[in-house]
Amino acid sequence: MVCNFPSVAAEPTTRTGTVYRTVPLIGGEVFMWDFPDAQSLDGSFVTLERIHPAKHTHDLFEMATRENEDHSIFRFLMFGPFHEENEIRQWIATQESLTDRVVYSVYSKRLKKYVGTYSVLNIDRTSGKAEVGSIWYGKAAQRTEINSEATFIVLQYLFERLSYRRVEWKCDSTNEASKRSALRMGFSYEGLFRKHMVVRGRNRDTVWFSIIDEEWPEKKRRFLDDLIRRYRE
Repeated sequence: MVCNFPSVAAEPTTRTGTVYRTVPLIGGEVFMWDFPDAQSLDGSFVTLERIHPAKHTHDLFEMATRENEDHSIFRFLMFGPFHEENEIRQWIATQESLTDRVVYSVYSKRLKKYVGTYSVLNIDRTSGKAEVGSIWYGKAAQRTEINSEATFIVLQYLFERLSYRRVEWKCDSTNEASKRSALRMGFSYEGLFRKHMVVRGRNRDTVWFSIIDEEWPEKKRRFLDDLIRRYRE
């Protein structure tokens, strides 16, 4: 649900002898968007649940370590790898406590376990925009239906339930898999931010993608067609 701020007066107002002029903002009315705080999001293939140490530590540790001797799962992320179960338990507890983002554990109905995490971050309620990111999956869940549907149900929630205007996808410029995923799922390339941040001691150039609200109906149709074609045969 979105709520209007009080209407903005166009005429001057006077207070203690000083004249203040308030004018309508360019682009129309101003809104405050709801925080995306859904406890769970359910799809055909996956369920996203707010992350919790007691419930999700065991499966996520297994997914983070199995067939990941080279630590490639976390190569482009600012956290991990995890060598002990208690390490990931502490990380999960920290993610659960954050108030500026929402972190989900992703449950695969096919694999019958939690297979990774998915975050909604950089949430801007005054502009109706957010970023999806800090996404990782165990090797068994990669290049499957899991991330496609997880992204779809998050986008559907943000655009249709909360009426967000814009959703961003950002990744390391050398992360070819993430760039391909963004384009395949309908995000539009917007540009390269050079030396955007330092990650693991090196400069990171960041590639930006987005989907905006007026594009979503057509993107949604293509998204569903792709899910059906790729994963429901």
